[in-house]
Amino acid sequence: MTSLKIRLLTATTLVAISATANAQTVLPVLPNAELRGAGATAVGPITTTFLNCIGQPNADAAGNPVTLPTGLWYYGTNSNQQLTQTPGNYTPATPSAANPGFNCAIEEIQPNFEGKYVGTGSGTGRNWWSRFSNQLPGTGTSGTNINPFAPVGTTQWTNVQYAFSEGPISTTDLTTYNTNAAPTAGAPIQVPFYVVPVALAYSPKYGVDTSTSTDLNFNVKVPVKATINGVTTVVGGLRLNRDLYCRIFNGQITNWNHADIQRLNGGSATNAGLPLGAAADVTSGRWASEGAPIRLVGRLDSSGTTDIFTRHLAAVCPGVASTNALDTNANNDFTNKFIRAGDSLPYASSSTINLTSFLSTTRYFPGNTSSSLAGSIQSISGAVFDRVAGTINTTQGAEAAGLFMVADGSSGVEAAVRAEGANLNTSTVNANIKLNGKLGYISADWVIPAPSRTLHSAALPQGLSTTVFKVPNALEGGKAVGTLLPPQTIATSGAFNTTDARTSNLGGTLLRSRPQDWSQALYPNSLTGLAAPTGGYAITGVSYLLTYTCFNTTAKRLAVANVLGVATGKVTKLTAVKVVGGTNTATLNANTFRGTGGTSFGIFAQLGIGIVPAAWQNAIAETFTKRSTQASGGTTLGALNLWIQDRAPAKATDFDGTVGAGNIEILSNPSCTANTGA
Repeated sequence: MTSLKIRLLTATTLVAISATANAQTVLPVLPNAELRGAGATAVGPITTTFLNCIGQPNADAAGNPVTLPTGLWYYGTNSNQQLTQTPGNYTPATPSAANPGFNCAIEEIQPNFEGKYVGTGSGTGRNWWSRFSNQLPGTGTSGTNINPFAPVGTTQWTNVQYAFSEGPISTTDLTTYNTNAAPTAGAPIQVPFYVVPVALAYSPKYGVDTSTSTDLNFNVKVPVKATINGVTTVVGGLRLNRDLYCRIFNGQITNWNHADIQRLNGGSATNAGLPLGAAADVTSGRWASEGAPIRLVGRLDSSGTTDIFTRHLAAVCPGVASTNALDTNANNDFTNKFIRAGDSLPYASSSTINLTSFLSTTRYFPGNTSSSLAGSIQSISGAVFDRVAGTINTTQGAEAAGLFMVADGSSGVEAAVRAEGANLNTSTVNANIKLNGKLGYISADWVIPAPSRTLHSAALPQGLSTTVFKVPNALEGGKAVGTLLPPQTIATSGAFNTTDARTSNLGGTLLRSRPQDWSQALYPNSLTGLAAPTGGYAITGVSYLLTYTCFNTTAKRLAVANVLGVATGKVTKLTAVKVVGGTNTATLNANTFRGTGGTSFGIFAQLGIGIVPAAWQNAIAETFTKRSTQASGGTTLGALNLWIQDRAPAKATDFDGTVGAGNIEILSNPSCTANTGA
């Protein structure tokens, strides 16, 4: 596999100042170093697309460009797969010198740094980060995690430098961290990084008539479209309000021809309206008599996407159905299976279903009563989709109406929902009709309009509205985060303020120095905040960047801090941008990655995922990427020693470790011990 390259950025101080004020000089050539990461599969595509944009994986050891492969090897799965991703391409409607396009297929920011990411699921990512170790062999047996970047027969990686998780760290995680990681890597850092809308994903084709080779497509009455880089495509639009998706995922609605679904999609409170089935299927009468069974797909692994999904259902499903005007069932006060946020679906500890042979770290095994489960009422059938073989394994149970088939990783869920062939069910009315009808939850970078995706997204009500419906995208995800602010923050500026009236679960008020308070600011309790947003897209969460304060090389320290700077738009001018076939000096617009506007649709937004809003961007940059001079109540933020490194160097001599006239030294955080770190 061609190595995935992260390139160190050009010299610039990472502060929230205008691009014109940034002093730009060329960094000296550093020895090749490697930044290693693991964790959430939800953000695997967007993370590695981002890293490919910073530095292409198509340079040789000397940094010289080579022929770009058709698909970029970019993302390792824990089952030894190496997936591909289309290069990012920022194309503003009106390019200019200050706002140029940026094509990651032929441009990069700077050479000489290599980074890799393995999608293991959020739970495993948090575990490796807190334990400061991992066990990713280059080969293994079924049910074990395998590192596709490691030579066969070796463990290769002893620790990671960063991880991503949609589930926030727990007290147990911090206890483990303080014992294992802190002595070497210093204080823990957890910050919300990506805004992650979770799509309810379906295939627009619910079946096929094999006798005529005719696709049977959902008849969606209000299709939703998106335009990216001048290309317009249908992204979904099948409407599901809270009553419907709560009853679907609690097993009460099990067929797409249910009258309430059809009322919401083109009918009225008294009229079921036009069917959702394809015209030929409706004309034959088959749709009315049999419809298409809803086949639920969830996650086998410990998943942050599951945490976002179950957190929302636990917050909004109780009592929702009993107040829905469209509901014709007088006894719909269902027992909600989702009683808390969990990185695994509800599972009955008395169950005989044991899925550990499919993945050793799964939570689905007899006797498990862990709080990592979203509830104790059975929600899985035992059926497992094998993403490598592309088949459904039923040795632990066959698919069942209202219960989840599970798959490993976001790539597994996407493949399961999309899968046809032997994965289609035969109609009981007409043997020529083969049915799909699967519905899964997955982050927005795995559905259209993200490149190379085919799945559509359901449209969900905005906030408590029953008339305004939204599909998952970066703009609506940002609205869901809304007015929620980081700890110790002044309004939307993100500036440091020692006064914060919000209460921390750890005692006192929210503090920037406590990693858990960065997540509690988003989730004041289980029923409010991002669990049940009042605006934007309904099922939205964040992916937390987990990293360290101390690094054992300047290169690693700069790389982590500077990646934050590019993502948040704080680095906006590049020097010596390497282009395949030549060298170009260019400006990097602040919206190249983070933009959500129609005229400057950033690379993140093109994949359906955004960066946290401005207040969070500014707070993260000031707290962790520099020794900030912001002060409040007699306390200077930089004096808290929360920063990863002081500032980027202005010249080569700044790397020599000596203090001299004209030098701006690379200062290690005083809480770090020399020559130790991640």
